[in-house]
Amino acid sequence: KIAETEQLLKQVIEAEEAGSGTIPKRYCTTDPEARMMKGNQGKQWYYNVISSVDGAHALISDIEATSSPTDHGELQPAMIRLRDRMEIRPGVQLGDAGFGPLQSIIDLIEGKIEGLPPIRCFVPIGNLQGQFDLQHGNRFVYHPEQDHYTCVAGEILALKQKDKQTKGTKANVYQAKACPACERKPICTPKSKIGRTVIRYVNQTTRDAYRELMKTKEAQHMRRLRMSLSEHPFATLKLWMGKTPLTLRGRAKVNTQIAIFATAYNILRSSHIKSTQEMIQKVKEFDWSKTIDQLANPKNLGLLLQKIRRFFIPDLYSLVDRLILA
Repeated sequence: KIAETEQLLKQVIEAEEAGSGTIPKRYCTTDPEARMMKGNQGKQWYYNVISSVDGAHALISDIEATSSPTDHGELQPAMIRLRDRMEIRPGVQLGDAGFGPLQSIIDLIEGKIEGLPPIRCFVPIGNLQGQFDLQHGNRFVYHPEQDHYTCVAGEILALKQKDKQTKGTKANVYQAKACPACERKPICTPKSKIGRTVIRYVNQTTRDAYRELMKTKEAQHMRRLRMSLSEHPFATLKLWMGKTPLTLRGRAKVNTQIAIFATAYNILRSSHIKSTQEMIQKVKEFDWSKTIDQLANPKNLGLLLQKIRRFFIPDLYSLVDRLILA
């Protein structure tokens, strides 16, 4: 058992050193794939459960336990799972704040994910210029003809570096030279010894358009809609699972456990949408004989549950044009 744990720890460290994230400062010796996270009971060893819910019938389209302490970076993987597992290609996607980075949202909007169409996204983001500039009135205006920025003091921020790789995309760097003598330096760029720097991404126009979209009444309505639809199924699962929701260890087993609850929720939810006779007929049509070999291997149970979900309610999922991430 100790040897198995040490080997798993080694694999996790090697994977994270290869670029999948920073190495955690602490590991759970009984479940190295769990992470220390803050929950209702304080800081404990947890898994972060990401769920996708369709907007037509509030059915759980996908659910996955991850080792990520936050939702950051989980947006695209969730959409890819919907494509691969359930053959769902949403037209509109709503998400909670934190499902960044912004570049991952832009990739979905522009249809850059293979096998997925362009998706309208409504995921809250922070201001690109930061709170510091909002508080102190610093504004930077881009002039495309001259390819430079000007600040509120009228100084020019000229192009310093082109196509710098940053945050999963390329950006141009602009910097001012008159900052040391400017009276606004203490509130604009107090720590810089050279001058204020502004970054302009190659897809800055799309980023700005998305930021303006999130200010509209439509975006405000979508945020309220997400809360009303996505939080209810997730809260129901937490109620069913009790104070100690996960009784198994390891991501594979944990995902199987939550998949059982998600499947049970969907069947119960479907019974309120479809008639009892329709549900009974679905049970009769399903070829249960092919599942015996799969059930013999616990590792296949999660895939089997996905198969059952897809079989029982394909016509309901086919109505989906909006996905909400809990």
